[in-house]
Amino acid sequence: PTINVVTHVQPEIEFDPETLDIGSADLGAGLTKIVRLRQLQDAPLEVSGVVFQKDPPYLKASSVLLPEAEWRSPGKREYLLTVEVLADAPAMPYDEWIIVSTNLERTPQLPYKFKGIVAGPYDLAPRTVALRGVEPGASRTDVLMLTGKSDVKVIEVTNTNTSVKVSSRATDAPQIVAFDVVVPL
Repeated sequence: PTINVVTHVQPEIEFDPETLDIGSADLGAGLTKIVRLRQLQDAPLEVSGVVFQKDPPYLKASSVLLPEAEWRSPGKREYLLTVEVLADAPAMPYDEWIIVSTNLERTPQLPYKFKGIVAGPYDLAPRTVALRGVEPGASRTDVLMLTGKSDVKVIEVTNTNTSVKVSSRATDAPQIVAFDVVVPL
């Protein structure tokens, strides 16, 4: 016999917003976002630290306990988490976890999702390429697309992988360059 059990665990805290999606920020601009962390249980919540899991030098997080007059529910502590993308953050997509250290017995470290894009003067898509099952002599076109905010011209393409040859070519749009791959015979 199989017994199915469904439970509902009361959350101890709430993040507002539930995840932090910064959307797209321009390279070099930096930005700061605020997240509200609310205590939902009766025992007083204490936040002892806020860090990015991978600890990149261009992403920072901190917390501050709000005055009780600003709490939504009397006796239920609230913290403001400040999340910063520094101006020297490289252009790339971000999909990171912020770890909030607390006094909660069940979850002393709470993960909080952070994502977004720091957009540079150009973008390369897709970010990674996997070529599987390509026969010798076969080619794949439009494997990568380099898109610029203005006209783009590729001067040279170098490739250290001798198993494939990579070339670039202009497209009908002057701000887009396509990359093709050939598997040599």
